[in-house]
Amino acid sequence: MGHAEQLTEPRWQQRFKTRDMVFAVLYTDVLLLGKVLDVGRGGLAFQYVAFADGNGEWAKGKADLEVFESGSSRCWKIPSCSVVYDLEVPLEVRFLSNYQLRRCGVRFGDLSKRQCTQVESLIKHLGVDPLSRHALELPSAGERC
Repeated sequence: MGHAEQLTEPRWQQRFKTRDMVFAVLYTDVLLLGKVLDVGRGGLAFQYVAFADGNGEWAKGKADLEVFESGSSRCWKIPSCSVVYDLEVPLEVRFLSNYQLRRCGVRFGDLSKRQCTQVESLIKHLGVDPLSRHALELPSAGERC
């Protein structure tokens, strides 16, 4: 079994849990605002609340993204992203039956050198704990940041 197969984190870059008050705005066919859960060089995941009868209008396809921390004037804009998944997170609280908690995974697109620097800055300023305890193999310089 090779090194990459032994990793606990299935993505090819390390992901970092973010601080509590980090939010994302996703611009697709629908506008979504949610709390960022984790971020890495290749993308991020966030949670948001939607009406239970969302008529299937969940995030999908190409998107632009803005990430910010509450109380800070700093905002990271990341264009040309794509939604990898948008799934319902089961709730056990009955009085919230009109709502869904959803988790959305976003992959960053091909980033310029400047945008890669922005993503590194985002991770440095907002990431706190790595989600994997193992060192990850990074892609060659031509593949990603």
